[in-house]
Amino acid sequence: MPAEQLEPLLGVAGVTYFALSPGRGETVAQWRAKGFDVVDLTPHFQSGFDDVAALLANLDLTVTIDRGPLISRAPSVCRRV
Repeated sequence: MPAEQLEPLLGVAGVTYFALSPGRGETVAQWRAKGFDVVDLTPHFQSGFDDVAALLANLDLTVTIDRGPLISRAPSVCRRV
């Protein structure tokens, strides 16, 4: 998703944004180039969905642009989507 489409959301002060999908380093770099602080822990993932679930379990809120297998796991770790 182009950074321009996310600017209103990524511009909210006091919020930390986390990349949740491995292999999206180029997209994260695009957002960072626009000045948005996005934490990307996905290069450290070793266990696939287990790592994603562990990250989701520690977030206050999950906002997504798709409804793939990644986000379908959010309710199972007791997080609002």
